[in-house]
Amino acid sequence: LREAASRDAIMLRHGLAQNGRQARDVVRHLATRLRPGGAVYLVETDVAALRFLPYDRHLDEQRSRFLELLMLLGNDLWTGSKLGDSIADAGLELVERDARWEVVSLDADVARALAVRTLPAMRRAGVATERDCERWQAAWTRFAAEPGDKIVFTPMFHAIGRRRPMH
Repeated sequence: LREAASRDAIMLRHGLAQNGRQARDVVRHLATRLRPGGAVYLVETDVAALRFLPYDRHLDEQRSRFLELLMLLGNDLWTGSKLGDSIADAGLELVERDARWEVVSLDADVARALAVRTLPAMRRAGVATERDCERWQAAWTRFAAEPGDKIVFTPMFHAIGRRRPMH
């Protein structure tokens, strides 16, 4: 997106939270790329509110420690709830802002594989010990073996901003 005012629409999905304090700068940059009347569509999750069923206190502990790691890395876990403010701050007209819970069946083996891949980074950052990681791996094994559906609940935010048409 190199040319100013060259786009009718831009979509950014799950790209702001990991930009931390610079998230609003990203939205301002996108706004400069919109033609008059053009729109930006932003989608972001609230990772801090993510939940799994069936509930397991060990997995919830791992989720909390992972959130701690994300914050140490400069992520803004509440970016989703700030999308409307980011659009207004970029000088765009807020056309729509909404939130809903995504309720999705979870492949427990895939979730376990993803969660285990975060453990080395959590240990390096000092938010987890080797013993923590062993306990969480055992909890994921139990989680995957439990009968019944595995569900993830994720709050999703979206907002649409429009560059005002020229008169």
